Amino acid sequence: MYPLYSSYLCAESADEFKYSSEANSRWMRAQVAEKRYWESDKAQKSERRYWNVETMSTKDRRKYWKGILKYGFKLDYDFLSNKDVLEIGCGPTGIIFQLQEAKSRVGIDPMDLNLLEGDWKRQILSRAIGERLPFQNDSFDAVISFNSLDHVIDPNSIIKEIYRVLRTNGDFLLWLYCLRNCYSILKRSLDKLDSPHPYHFTINEIITKLNNDSFQIKYKKCQPGTGLSNSTIKRIFGNLFMNTTWIWSKKL
Repeated sequence: MYPLYSSYLCAESADEFKYSSEANSRWMRAQVAEKRYWESDKAQKSERRYWNVETMSTKDRRKYWKGILKYGFKLDYDFLSNKDVLEIGCGPTGIIFQLQEAKSRVGIDPMDLNLLEGDWKRQILSRAIGERLPFQNDSFDAVISFNSLDHVIDPNSIIKEIYRVLRTNGDFLLWLYCLRNCYSILKRSLDKLDSPHPYHFTINEIITKLNNDSFQIKYKKCQPGTGLSNSTIKRIFGNLFMNTTWIWSKKL
């Protein structure tokens, strides 16, 4: 669908996505943790089961993502109608799979494609990393990153890549759990202890990164907690220390 960079190498395993040694090591631990989760009994009984074609209709899935767009950004599916849309870190259940209104849609993720349920999804998803997007400049009208920027190798490189592949006045929709500013002292410890999330940003850090890369913030919303139930110790700490953040910005 989109021309590949000649320098982009389509990797057959996560080991082939090489980057700086420290960043790559942290990212590899995150990938291992993510894969273990999605292959775990817990995932089979919850997320994967919830999103399974047999247990959740397309209408229900579209309703879920419509709610996210409306609640987080005050937008609707019509906002993405007739646009070329990219989702970074879409995983097996991203919003990109529900965007029938888009002119074209593609999702990228380093995940094992065997985790996808439904062959039709393989036509939308490409195995790649956000730090080296395999697309030409000015390829998309909108880029989406929902709860993925804290899972990556190099967040700064990803934001620069998003800017590169967006067209002028293109839209970047970011949804992320951010560490509350008053707990920023915990960042280094959390980066090491929370394997699936190599990075823990404060909202001030995210805004600075966007401003530095010439994005104009059009709308932002920050809500205490993660919106998840306190069913595990990790979720309890998340609701105590984190905010849910939605930012809609435009490429200048």
